[in-house]
Amino acid sequence: INIMVPIYITQILIMVMILLAAWKYDKFKHPATLLAISISLFIFLIEPIGKSANVQYFLKTIIKL
Repeated sequence: INIMVPIYITQILIMVMILLAAWKYDKFKHPATLLAISISLFIFLIEPIGKSANVQYFLKTIIKL
């Protein structure tokens, strides 16, 4: 079962709600808005980062210590 598709859909919905709230209160450049959007965008990189051979090797090395 691929769990990433529902995660991506949920993140898109979360970003839409963040942007709607920022639009309502006119706070597009507020640090909290920028932080929330950047964290939401980072979620889209979880799968590619996890599949990276270099990242897997680094994590295996850390675990073996």
